[in-house]
Amino acid sequence: MLHQKPNQRLGEHHGLVLKEEILVALLQQPSGVTFGKFSGVFHKTHGYQLKLSRHGYTSLQSLLEDMKDLVEVVGKETQDPLIRYRFPSHHQLVEMFPDGSESEIS
Repeated sequence: MLHQKPNQRLGEHHGLVLKEEILVALLQQPSGVTFGKFSGVFHKTHGYQLKLSRHGYTSLQSLLEDMKDLVEVVGKETQDPLIRYRFPSHHQLVEMFPDGSESEIS
């Protein structure tokens, strides 16, 4: 059995909290928010500046890539893409088994 170090578990917890906070900020803007305005929306929603490097991310794009099942980026080829929450009907359902394997649910 592989044991995680306390710092690793704490880092994973902070990562989950960060992703939850990203979703809460996006839910404040149902039609989406541009990359350029996201930092301001996040600050207005949570009262502090988003510091991606504290969570191990080098860019907003890399964080959103980690959240691609929950958020979508529209107009990636444009200068200021739009970030939107993926509503549940757009989520991919995955069944998790005790052995760690996954299966997509149709």
